[in-house]
Amino acid sequence: MRSSQKSIEEVLTGKRPIKMAVTDFPISQDAVDAQVRLQGRLSDALCESGALRVKVVEDSGPGNDDDAKVG
Repeated sequence: MRSSQKSIEEVLTGKRPIKMAVTDFPISQDAVDAQVRLQGRLSDALCESGALRVKVVEDSGPGNDDDAKVG
């Protein structure tokens, strides 16, 4: 019994690690699809040199995307 208490004490004090092995990650197909779209758009926005291409557009009025505004 004493050795198990000692082992627990070593884990709790950081002297002994707890062995953990990741065997699975939950995957959402929606998240995968969104990540692929994002990476494609980012790739389209970057020049071969890595510079970001920027396109300035006029405000389209009502219903515009407020998140796209820079202020």
